[in-house]
Amino acid sequence: MKLRHYLSLFLTLIVSVLMFQRCQPTQELQPAASKDKNRSAKLIGSSGYDVTFLGTSNKVWEYNITRIADNNIEGFSFNLGNCITEADVIDASLYKPNNNDVLEKVNPLTYTKTTDGNGNLILTVDGIGNFSPGKPWKFTFELGFDAYQSVGAVGIVIKGEGNVDMPFGDSMEGPGCAPITGTVSKAACATATPSSYSNVTVTAGPGSLTAVTDGSGNYSISGLRGGTVYTLSITTPDNVASVISDPTPATATVSATTSAIVNFTALTGTVCQNGCSMSQGYYFAKPASQEALSYTYTLGGKVYTLAEARAIWNTSNGKGMLDIKKAFLQASTIILSGSSVQNNATVMAYVNQINTYLLSKPKIEVKPNGTLNVDANSTTTKPIGTAGGEIGKWIQANHCAYSDFYKQFINP
Repeated sequence: MKLRHYLSLFLTLIVSVLMFQRCQPTQELQPAASKDKNRSAKLIGSSGYDVTFLGTSNKVWEYNITRIADNNIEGFSFNLGNCITEADVIDASLYKPNNNDVLEKVNPLTYTKTTDGNGNLILTVDGIGNFSPGKPWKFTFELGFDAYQSVGAVGIVIKGEGNVDMPFGDSMEGPGCAPITGTVSKAACATATPSSYSNVTVTAGPGSLTAVTDGSGNYSISGLRGGTVYTLSITTPDNVASVISDPTPATATVSATTSAIVNFTALTGTVCQNGCSMSQGYYFAKPASQEALSYTYTLGGKVYTLAEARAIWNTSNGKGMLDIKKAFLQASTIILSGSSVQNNATVMAYVNQINTYLLSKPKIEVKPNGTLNVDANSTTTKPIGTAGGEIGKWIQANHCAYSDFYKQFINP
């Protein structure tokens, strides 16, 4: 009886095992991850592989490619932009880690160089075999010249299992088009000594690529396409009389080797041999900051603030302007205009004449009754009044769009 019972249990167990095995899928029915294109694409497109720029000698460019997911890839493509041609790439190499994690060169390596419809060079590597997860492979390519290193110059596409192309995402450093660089200066006239001009917008077209000059007047425009002739222009924060460029016209063609250079000079005046000056109203009548009002300068051996000069300007001219007042204000205007006058000999002779006269006089001040503590018009004061009038005529003929003092203190 017991024997029959144990035999029954044994037969039941055998049947259960056979049925369990029959219910399992065969090897052919097992899901194959390598044939699941959506799964491969998702992993590769998001975090399946890491690509790292290692560095360059400007001829040899090195990158690491690391598998960090379960799927393998069949190849990859590097978009090198349109400043690099097929003839420029003279070699490409791939290195994979051996069992001791030492990189060994894959030989032979199959790679192709093609140019797409936009003129971009595509460097493609196929049939690379199995990537070991977590172990970086190194890919290098060599150019026939020292290329300019540009951020975002290389776009990468991973060729997933089943030859599914997936963009890697953000582009990274590589050989690219060199930028257009240069400086923007300002000067009273074409032959005057220029100074740096900051906050000037430089625009390159076609397109609307822009850059703003720094404190030294320097700019750099990137994101350019090779072989394109760009025309540059500037927009200044101030009104200027004219702009000259070097070269003329202001055009540049970029390449992958050296930056194109275009320099500009903004001219604040129109008559070069004379220099230029702003008129006295810009200094003494327009609203000014407290910093401007406390600015000091010297005339006739006495120190004046801009606030004191403005008080002198605002005194009444009911009986005609006093010679001394006219001379003082016009000479002060030339002093405040500074280097833009370029030491014009005639004008500075009038300023020196006024300065010499005022050396022997007390500091000009406004009295409580609103008048000035100066001599009335006479034959003695007439020569400096005439000098002030001649300065006024010169300013009218050689008026600046702005001066450094006006730009810094009156209308920043």
